[in-house]
Formats: sequence, C-alpha cells, structure tokens
Amino acid sequence: MYPIVCVISGVAYSFISEIIGKSEGLTIAIIVYLLLSIPCSVKAGTGFYFWASVIVSQIAIIIYINNENKKLQEFIGFYKTTSNTYGFNLKEILKDAYKAYVRIQIAWMNDEIDSVSDIISDEMLNQYNAQLSTLRIKHEQNVMNSFKDKGGIVYDIKESSDKYKTYYNIGVILKVKCKDYLINKDTKKILRGKKYKNNYYVYNLRFIKAIDNVDNCPNCGAVLEKGGGVICSSCGSKVIVNNGEMELTHKNMIYQR
Repeated sequence: MYPIVCVISGVAYSFISEIIGKSEGLTIAIIVYLLLSIPCSVKAGTGFYFWASVIVSQIAIIIYINNENKKLQEFIGFYKTTSNTYGFNLKEILKDAYKAYVRIQIAWMNDEIDSVSDIISDEMLNQYNAQLSTLRIKHEQNVMNSFKDKGGIVYDIKESSDKYKTYYNIGVILKVKCKDYLINKDTKKILRGKKYKNNYYVYNLRFIKAIDNVDNCPNCGAVLEKGGGVICSSCGSKVIVNNGEMELTHKNMIYQR
C-alpha cells in the first residue's frame, strides 16, 4: 500500500505546486501522505515505519522552506542598506510602486505601453516598444493577471534639485505574485508558462519622484523640512505640494519561482 500512497502524494504535489506554488504543494502532499498512511499503518501494524516517515517528511519540509526563505533574504539583505531621511511615508512609496508596476504590466499585456508614458522614462518606453514590436511580428501576447502585492522595502533614496523642483531617486525591492504566460494571439494556444500557475517575482525597481519646491509654510512662514514639508513642524498645518507621479527608470528581476 505504501507505494500507492507515495504515488498519490506525488500527484498531489505536482498538481498543487503548478497552481499555487512549490511550498504549498509540498505541504498538501505531506498532508495527503499522512492521512493515507494512518489507515495503512494501523492495518499493517507498521507503526515504526509510519512515524519514521512522519519525522523524515517534517525535516524535508523545514529544509525546503528555509532554503527558499534564505535565497530571498540574501537578495533583500543585500539591498536593505539605507534608511529613510527625507520625511516620506515608506508604506505609501511601496503602494505607489506596486500600483505603477501593475499599471505598466497591464499596458504591456494589452500592447498599450504608450498609455503609461507618464510613469516610465523615455528609455524604458523605448525598451518596451522594442519588445512589443517583436511580439507583434510573432503574433504573440504576454498575458499577466491576478496580481497580488506581497510587500517589499524601500532601500535607497537620493535627492537632487533645481530651482523649481526636488527630485528623489528611489530604490524599491518589490515582491509580486501573478499569473504570467505567453500565448499565440490568433489561436490563443499557450506557448510558454501555465495559465493557472502563480508565479512569484522579486524586482529591483528604481523610480524618480519630483516634488515642487516649497520652502516656507504658507500659514505661518516657518521654514519647512526636507521632503516638501507636508506637515509644518511649527504650526502643524498640512502644506499642499505638487507631488509628481513615480516614474520608473529601471526594472530588474532578482528572484523568481
């Protein structure tokens, strides 16, 4: 009976890992294995083998998950070097980065990349158009959907300015889960990837964010701190500044599974 149990567990792992992920697939496979092994163990009176398999299975899943986390932490730990010193709300920066990413990916999927020219640099726009040109020739489409924000960090903020605006070069590590596969636009046949598989990506993104220079509080005249002032430290007034969109200037995938 045990060979049959192993085969069923293997099938469960293969199916779930393709749809959800390898860690989840391994967890489900072990649960299936344990549930089917209990009656087999009781019937055959092989308690020792059953509990030995339980211990081995637990060790295997712990090693696997720790290994996956270690890979990711190596990337994140490398980039997590700079703290925020400009008065930004880092959670809002991450939200803006994720929204920009999703908007760009949807425009990419629909071959409408020019519609997001306000949030990507000219260089990035040219790169996207060159890639889309190749897809058009091959009658292919990169389908991306079911986006989920899995968090991230703001690891770098650098400031530069001119007379009218202050520019911030912002580095973000963004973690995203989504469906991602390639199809033939005419036949809808899947050429690469799997329609129901969740892909997990970690990106290194860089953005430029421009803020109008506001030196003094319009309410009390106090000198405002860096970052546009937003809240005057002297009178507590909220200072409205013209915050530009986050403009993507660099995108690099540093981890995927």
